[in-house]
Amino acid sequence: MLEKWQSLTIGVADLEKAVHLWAGIMGFEAVASRKGHDDQLAKQWDIPAVSVVEQVLLGYPNSQDGQVLLVKTAHSGPSVRAESAVFDQCIKNIDVYVTDIVSRGGELQSAGYSSRNECPSEITAEDGTRFKEMHFHIHDDINLVLLELMNEAIVVNEKGFGQIGPIISVVRDVDQEKKFYNWVLELEMLSSNYFKGEEIERMIGLPEGAGLDVSIWGAHGHRTAQLELVQYDGVTGKSLFSHGSLPNCGLHSVCFMSTNAKDIVNSGRAFPCKVISRGPLNTLAGRGVYWSIYTPAGLRIDLIEPI
Repeated sequence: MLEKWQSLTIGVADLEKAVHLWAGIMGFEAVASRKGHDDQLAKQWDIPAVSVVEQVLLGYPNSQDGQVLLVKTAHSGPSVRAESAVFDQCIKNIDVYVTDIVSRGGELQSAGYSSRNECPSEITAEDGTRFKEMHFHIHDDINLVLLELMNEAIVVNEKGFGQIGPIISVVRDVDQEKKFYNWVLELEMLSSNYFKGEEIERMIGLPEGAGLDVSIWGAHGHRTAQLELVQYDGVTGKSLFSHGSLPNCGLHSVCFMSTNAKDIVNSGRAFPCKVISRGPLNTLAGRGVYWSIYTPAGLRIDLIEPI
């Protein structure tokens, strides 16, 4: 059974700017880095080794999961979400827990990042969870969501930022995606809610009358490094999942480390879904045997079985 993902791969046009956001403002720490050609990353992503310029793996202090791998290539392609609609299908959001969301949002605004909702939106879910959100357009057209839970304490660093919570995938057929998460990945559905109304429309940027089905997947007792599925109601976007690959910029994949990765791969083939064997690799994300498995919507999930 999978629990928490280990890392995200993000292609960046400006590595220095991205590192400043994650480390300088949000307090993540550099775990590892590589400069220059990298045949291991190249094999993982089917790109020329000479195109890899620099990589930085950032993580939350004292945590082995929820890391961010920033990759700069020589000829960066367009971002996955360039000129996209908020309801287009792709990995859309990275949610980061915070305390004092007004102050944290102000810090991002002072650094030049724009917010869709200038003041935090306060929402109560059907299951009783109360939270505040602010949505920011950050580097490479990624949507960063500051998330403050109102009825639960979250550990934060000295800068007031916590770990990454859910990353959000927008899909067209949420029922098929849920079957995959449950049967192939063996993740647990931790919550399921439906959101609609004026505040939701303002916060996300949805047309009047639109709503969304939201489910969060992971392991009970853990708020961090989760997966979230969203299907919009009343509006339909185009799929951008096929754009999610280096050397393009933006958020591309989720990586899990698992001692039973081979069993997950076999379940994926039986589902059936697209599976690619990458072989033994030693990247910044980890050393092991790599597979890429694609969900019905097209989200790439990399599995590493340690060796």
